[in-house]
Amino acid sequence: MTWRGARPKLSQMTPSSSESPKNRANETSLDDSTRSSYVIIFCLFLIGSYFVSRVFSNMPNFSEQDLQRLRTHGWSGFFPGPRSIADVKELKEVILNYRDGYYELVIVGFSTLYIFMQIFAIPGTIFLSVLAGPLFGIFYGLIVVSICATSGSSISFLLSRHVGKPLVLKYFSERLKLFQEKVQLEAENNNLFWYVLFLRITPILPNVFINLASPIVNVPLRYFFFGTLCGLMPANYLHVNTGLALAEITDDGLGPKLFQTALKLGCLGFLALLPSLFKGYLAKRAGYDKQTNEATKSS
Repeated sequence: MTWRGARPKLSQMTPSSSESPKNRANETSLDDSTRSSYVIIFCLFLIGSYFVSRVFSNMPNFSEQDLQRLRTHGWSGFFPGPRSIADVKELKEVILNYRDGYYELVIVGFSTLYIFMQIFAIPGTIFLSVLAGPLFGIFYGLIVVSICATSGSSISFLLSRHVGKPLVLKYFSERLKLFQEKVQLEAENNNLFWYVLFLRITPILPNVFINLASPIVNVPLRYFFFGTLCGLMPANYLHVNTGLALAEITDDGLGPKLFQTALKLGCLGFLALLPSLFKGYLAKRAGYDKQTNEATKSS
């Protein structure tokens, strides 16, 4: 299957630096754009935080004990979301008490929090994916997580295109040059969708960087959206299935299905490690040799 369409016209990365008055004026303009991006993104973050809080304010009336557990394990510090498997376990026990009676509200609250964290690259979405297993089951959990992860990444893509470009150019200039070369090559070969899919499946580049850099090098949104949707699905399946497996273990860790569950978790862990084990080979096949990786890490 070959995805064809208009080849993206790639923009120039950063202007060459010199001491001419014109370039100094350009640098001043870039600094102003960077400050504006900071302010706009911070304001959007505050608006998003308020929207998430409003959604959760319409949740069912939790008991005081359950409310305290939600605050302790679902909102660690300034950022929302679980930070460990222990947090996932506590949140699961609380939410399951209300899921059957308020199923739609639980899905809305879960999706809102997930998308918000995905947009602003807040750590913890992997634990939400694990939590989706015992909350919604493998089928619906996979659907919810895949939609949330793709939607959040796509909104992050659009924010980077319209607001965050100066910040991306400032902090990821070396990575962008290397990424642009590969994107241009794949675009010329009409393989851009498959390249995005490949990057999502493998750990060659961080997902956050792919979200932010793709619009800067003019990856079309349709390729980005469907590449992300399909490429993240294997990892999403592993996370949701892991949540189901963990839910089968009783509190004392000696449940009747302990051996089967431990074996299942071991297999899932091995599958999750496969992309990392073959990272060097995959990077070579993708054109990311040792020199490229070193330049990526140094930026």
